Amino acid sequence: MGETATIYELMNQDPADQVRTLQDGKTVMMDRSDLREEIIVEENDNELSHALEYWLDDELVHRSAHVQLKKNVASEGIAAMMGASPPD
Repeated sequence: MGETATIYELMNQDPADQVRTLQDGKTVMMDRSDLREEIIVEENDNELSHALEYWLDDELVHRSAHVQLKKNVASEGIAAMMGASPPD
């Protein structure tokens, strides 16, 4: 496709074959086969993060990310401020 899509075109795309991208400030649908896909996974004691990126040559045109918390970091911080230790 490669050019600016109308809302009708966006609604009728097969998501398995197309990726919504941002190029020059405009949303366009592109064929997945034209893009390089990179999957990034990072994990530490507090979180598990996944990111899916699509690149057109050396330009990042799409990124979707998901972060899964392993423990309730906010409540641990509040408990520490109050002098209580969080449960294990």
